Amino acid sequence: MKERIRKAFCMTLAAIVAFCGIWSTDLKAKAAVKWGNPINTGYYWAESGEISIMKVNGNHAFCLEPDQYVSTTSGYKEQEPNFTDAQWERLIKIAHFGYNKEKKTNADYAATQIMIWRQLWMWRDIEPASIKDTNVPGLSQKINAIEKEIKEYDAMIKSRPSFASTGVQVVSGKSVTLTDTSGALSKYPYKVISARDDIQVSINKKAGSMKVTAGKGVSGKTEITLKLESDNLIGSNRFYYHKSSQDVGNIGYIEDTSFKIPIRVDDKGNVSLLKTSSSGKAVSGATFEIRSEDGSFVKEYTTVEDGRFLASGLVQGTYVIKEVSVPEPYLLDSTEKTVVITAGQTASVEFTNNMPSGEFTLEKTDKSGVPLAGAVFEIYSEGNDLEGNEIGFNGEFTTDENGLIVVKNLVPGTYFYREIQAPEGYLIDETIHSFEIGYEDNKTALIQQRESVSNDEPVGSITLQKSFAKDQEVTDEEREAATLEGAVYGLYADDFITDKAGNVTYYEKDEKIGQFVTDENGFAEAITGLPMGKYYVKEINAPKGCVLDESIHEVELVYVDQNTANIDVAVQVEDYIKEIPEKPVPEEPKSEPKEPKKTVKTADAFPAGALMALGAMGLLGTCFAAVRRKDR
Repeated sequence: MKERIRKAFCMTLAAIVAFCGIWSTDLKAKAAVKWGNPINTGYYWAESGEISIMKVNGNHAFCLEPDQYVSTTSGYKEQEPNFTDAQWERLIKIAHFGYNKEKKTNADYAATQIMIWRQLWMWRDIEPASIKDTNVPGLSQKINAIEKEIKEYDAMIKSRPSFASTGVQVVSGKSVTLTDTSGALSKYPYKVISARDDIQVSINKKAGSMKVTAGKGVSGKTEITLKLESDNLIGSNRFYYHKSSQDVGNIGYIEDTSFKIPIRVDDKGNVSLLKTSSSGKAVSGATFEIRSEDGSFVKEYTTVEDGRFLASGLVQGTYVIKEVSVPEPYLLDSTEKTVVITAGQTASVEFTNNMPSGEFTLEKTDKSGVPLAGAVFEIYSEGNDLEGNEIGFNGEFTTDENGLIVVKNLVPGTYFYREIQAPEGYLIDETIHSFEIGYEDNKTALIQQRESVSNDEPVGSITLQKSFAKDQEVTDEEREAATLEGAVYGLYADDFITDKAGNVTYYEKDEKIGQFVTDENGFAEAITGLPMGKYYVKEINAPKGCVLDESIHEVELVYVDQNTANIDVAVQVEDYIKEIPEKPVPEEPKSEPKEPKKTVKTADAFPAGALMALGAMGLLGTCFAAVRRKDR
């Protein structure tokens, strides 16, 4: 097997020698491709495969078709390479960094040619074992070094200064120095190859910076061109094709990379305005007037969604900025601010809008309008303000001696309040009330709200129950003759009855307020709606069979607490039953001798009977009259 390979190598070598023998002949007839004498490197790619430096059109060339022998030197023509752009670029880089340099050796050429063959075979999935028999010294190290330089070159041509895309902004008549944060300027050899006469550009490789100076009067946009220099040798890459002979090429010439950097020379400046609310939110839709100090420039600008606007292209000088309109729910900021515009610079200015502030006054009175001190209220919010921020307000407040609570610095929104402690002597009002701190216009800074609530006083009721005195001994006849029904008692004011504040007098002292009339069980209907105070009860008429009660029964309605609206008091009274006098027992008449029976005439007897009847009637009349007097 080895012998077969050796014979194949010998045949290849013989073909190359034969080819080299005619390289010195110039081909003028059909193509402008000239071959020169090859130079023996002294190295081989196999035991019998010598590597010689080919010369085509006066420059060194490389074999680009290792599986094709050189059969003739005529008929070659220059054409576009039959490789992809990426493959052609790869072969050029191998040739450039392998041999196309100032200090080059035959060993460099041999190593470069072998690396090219390997690359071509790799693309075709072929790698002859015979390459391993080469005598090129340090072949692997040389190939690795070429590969390293290619990678460094690829990184270099992709590198750009950090400001290359954003460009350079310089003020007319001034300089600006830009530091390259990417490190490209300090690492690679850049050179300015194109710039205007009135724009000077210099590169400080050590500092990794570039200085740009614009002449006075220069303005507008332009650009500079930076060239990335390599160790290129003058020449061009050419591909020579033959339909039946080996393809070769003059390769290894890398074009220098250049790129443009935009430059803007400014003779005007800008102002950037930021508009926020007092809570830090961006305010859009606010309009500002920018006016030059001499009045030659006046223009309005409106903030956008992020609360900003940029006024650009302003001539250097002093300007006054003021707000002319602001959206709801904000107040107009009438403050004027002065800003100085410098060419090529952007001045910044900020304005803040406030929302209106609310003030809530709560007045607490009794029903007659008298201020009440000491009432405790909870005032709170549950929603958001007009910006959408949670209000989060909650507090307890107590009415002062004038019955007032004043809460200041409330942000616009909806609020609620409720009483949590009533003043002594009054009932609590548990109603939840609400009020609104709204927005009127952009000039009304204080929104005032006032509400008044009152407290009720408790009321009382007095009932009366009458019973027979328990300590009285009566006869059955007397008990049967007496009743509880029909007793009449009067209710009177024991003192002046007034409201809690003492401003309203409901009843004068000893004024009769009402009366009770007992039923058969001694109960009387209650007298209701009575103010707190002292009262007394006195019997006006006693019921049948009872003695008039001349006692004064005192009763008082007293405040319990803020939750007790009705105080009920019962008055217990007793009646004494009238005594019925005992009837005298008649004496039995003495017996007398019987007289002889007389005969009495009817006419004589009538007058006596009539007199007895009249006497009985008189006695009945007297008793009836006595009963009527007793009922009264």
